[in-house]
Amino acid sequence: MTVSRDPDNISFDANGRPIAPWQGAGTRAKNRITQAVVATLGFQVLIWVVFAAEVVSGFSLLRYGLHPRSLTWLPGIVTFPFLHANFAHIAGNAGIAVVLVFLIGLSGRRALVASSGIIVLLGGVLTWIIGSGVIVGASGLIYGWVAYLVVRGFFNKSLLQILVGIGLGIAYAGMIVGFFPQPMISWQAHLCGAVAGVAAAKLTAPDHSADPSPRPIAAV
Repeated sequence: MTVSRDPDNISFDANGRPIAPWQGAGTRAKNRITQAVVATLGFQVLIWVVFAAEVVSGFSLLRYGLHPRSLTWLPGIVTFPFLHANFAHIAGNAGIAVVLVFLIGLSGRRALVASSGIIVLLGGVLTWIIGSGVIVGASGLIYGWVAYLVVRGFFNKSLLQILVGIGLGIAYAGMIVGFFPQPMISWQAHLCGAVAGVAAAKLTAPDHSADPSPRPIAAV
């Protein structure tokens, strides 16, 4: 009797030769690291190019920030995280974004895009509802990324992610002061970003309640 297992379990190289499981794992790890580095650089390039264009042109883009409860400026819900008031503002956000984008990027492009999209949209809408003044800056997105990384391990049932989340929670514990009102700082964006980050972790987690069906085995 010959047993033929599902070919989906087998990976092949460019020449059609099967790849050993440990070799495939190493390749996937390298790809994830590469994707994480590219995503990290991509975000940095985006925010710095926007800021540089504003400085060089002398044309202020701050008008395209988030205007709470204004129907005229609804696009600001998705544009405000990429605009910054000055060099200190963008430098502070860019530094921490390097760590956060890289860590999320290690989980793959889908995890980064899905979590970031939820944080930007949901966090932006919530900030639009309760915010005040014209709001710019990536700090709401950053609070969302931190919250996502801190709690996602519990939703994903991943011990490694839980440990990483605990480490980040300790390292960035000082960020909790951002939830309290301060001059020229949108605590609403921070709070709404964090709420959106938790929601992103929940919404992107796999469904562990489903009973996975066994992979097909054909016996001849």
